[in-house]
Parts: sequence; C-alpha cells; structure tokens
Amino acid sequence: FRVVEILARPGGATKKEIADVVETGERQVYRVLESIQNMGVPVYDDKPEGSREKIWCIDESYTRKLPNITIPDPGFTLPELFVLSFIRGAASIFQNTEISKFVDSSFEKLKGFALENRKDIFERMESVFISRNRLAKNYAGWEDHLMDILEAILSRKVCLITYHSFRSSAVKDYLIHPLYLFENDGGLYVMVEIKDSRQIYTFAVERIKSIDIKKETFIYPSGFDAREFLNQSFGIFMDEQIECRIWFSAEVSRYIKERAWAADQTIIENDDGSIFLDMTTYGWADVKRWVLSFGQDARVMLPEKMKKEMVQDIQKMSALYGK
Repeated sequence: FRVVEILARPGGATKKEIADVVETGERQVYRVLESIQNMGVPVYDDKPEGSREKIWCIDESYTRKLPNITIPDPGFTLPELFVLSFIRGAASIFQNTEISKFVDSSFEKLKGFALENRKDIFERMESVFISRNRLAKNYAGWEDHLMDILEAILSRKVCLITYHSFRSSAVKDYLIHPLYLFENDGGLYVMVEIKDSRQIYTFAVERIKSIDIKKETFIYPSGFDAREFLNQSFGIFMDEQIECRIWFSAEVSRYIKERAWAADQTIIENDDGSIFLDMTTYGWADVKRWVLSFGQDARVMLPEKMKKEMVQDIQKMSALYGK
C-alpha cells in the first residue's frame, strides 16, 4: 500500500525510493512493480527532462484524492458489485462466528474504495444476494481450527489431526497434507492427502477434534485436479465408481434435464415424457438417498445390486409406516 501511495504522487517515485519503502534491494523493485501491475494498477515509467533517473508513476486517471492520500480508484462495475454481493451472501455460512466480523470489516474496506456516486449502489448491492442457512452447520467455536487449517494450506505444512468419523464413529489420528477447504450443503470440509498412503480424503471441519501443525512441509500432489476430483463424486463421499441408469417420470424430467448431475452423464428421452439418466459417478449411499427423495417419480434401473437394495429399503420404510 505504501508503494502505491508514493507511485500515486505527482512526481512518482524512483527505484531507490521504492526500495526504501519496501525495505529491499533495488533488484527486487521490478518484482514489486510487476505485482502491482498484476493487480490491474496501470504503472508506467518515465524519465523527466534533465534527469538521469527513471521514475515510476500511476496513471492519473486511475487515482482519486482522499484527505491525506491518493489511492487507486478500482471503478467497480455493476457486474463486479453483483459478484461481491454473491460472495458476501455465500459467506453467511460463518454467521454467529468471529469470522463473520472479518467478513463485515472486509466489505467495509472495499466500500471505502468506491467512488462517492457508487457507494449507495454498493450498499444496496449488499442485500441483492441472500443464501438459505437451513442446513448450515454452526461453526461458532471452531474459528481457531479454521485458521489453523488455512495456515497449514497456505504454508503447505504437514498436520497431525484427531478425527471423529461420522460413518464408523471411530476416533483416529491422521498425518495429512491439507490441500483445500470447500463448502458442501452448508458444511465446511478440508480436502487432504494422507501422508503415508497418498490417498485423497475429505474431512468435515467440525469433526476434527485437534490439529497440530508440524514444521515439516509437503509438495502438492503432481497432476492432481481438486475440482475434477470433487465433480466425480455425487456427494461428499468417494467410494467405488458406479455406472447408473435412473428412470424419471415426465413430472420431474425437466428438473433433471436443467442440471448437471455428473461430469459423465447422458439423458435419454422417452416418448411419454419420461427420461433415463445414465451417469458414471461415486457415492453409492448418496445416489440412493437422492433417488429416494423423488418418491414414485424415480426408479433405479442399474446397477442391479443398487436396484435390489432400493427394493429392500422401500419395504423396510413401508413396514415402518405400517406400524
């Protein structure tokens, strides 16, 4: 920020002045200037008449005056303000936590950069996008864990965690390489590589009972694409690959056709308006629960094993309601 301030002065700044501000050698100045330019700030160099030294400046059209400082004017467009509103709405998962205060303060700082004639739009945009929190987990009290995970991801540090499994109820220690945090159905998860086996796991943040950041660092797994990994699974769990065929009635077919349910999927339309959804995915239990949620409007056709399990589950449900 201090470098931006001196670059925005009417006379700009010399290489030595920039080096003095960032407390580094003059050789590093070009890297600093490149970083500022990568942020979208238009920096140019000039050599005033009669001077032996170059100066670096920020284009005057990009700056605006505050009481004691000249700062870049980001010139937020309407689509950019909408995106910020979307991000703030999505951050509602942190409601009732200390982190929500940082969300508020971050947007207040951004608002300070907006031109006066844009501030009212900025404020109204804050309420354009809202998100439902009906299924959101409560992360009050988990702020330290989240900050530890964030620190470990950014610094690529090995961690020892104690984890309470939902499926087995077992409590177990893992040495992990934390890779990413992500949200799913109102919950926060950390994607990790298990140090010894090199397998990729996902852990629910609230089920991590303790986390110990080690001094040892790790290398990101070569060739691993986290987004592709997540998109392969139907839900949050990764197990054996499934090749499914599911029938949907005409009543719900349009809903199914409007969405992508798997990275590898095909929809076959029938004359009566019903459809078959063929997809290759992971998450046996997640697929079963999803199909059951459609009641009589969906039926598993393949694999045969899942079809038989569905029949058994429905018979048990029928017996339960018959009591």
